[in-house]
Amino acid sequence: MLQAQTRFSRHHRTPPQVLVALVLLLLMLLGPTAAAQPASTVEGVALTVEDLDRALPFYRDVLHFELVDTGTVTDESIDRLFGVFGSRLRSATLQLGTERITLLEFVCGARHRPPLPG
Repeated sequence: MLQAQTRFSRHHRTPPQVLVALVLLLLMLLGPTAAAQPASTVEGVALTVEDLDRALPFYRDVLHFELVDTGTVTDESIDRLFGVFGSRLRSATLQLGTERITLLEFVCGARHRPPLPG
């Protein structure tokens, strides 16, 4: 039993203190610009939804967003950007005050991205 515990401890996760030390070391090596000023604005927020037609009434009627724009895109650049190949992307942009969000629905085609090796 003692041998099994020793073998298990070799495969144990890295302690959080070691991870914190590595991050601090990396920040020191990169200099003060690595820990630059915090973000002051968010330019855009996009959320993936399973069914755009079902999600829109929730955002409009319950959360009081206004529909600004809708669209559909079928393009290889979308395939490469999101890694969802052979798909069509439906989108809806909504606004609440000055803030905007975009809801995205992937309508998949027959082809899917091959699994990554290893």
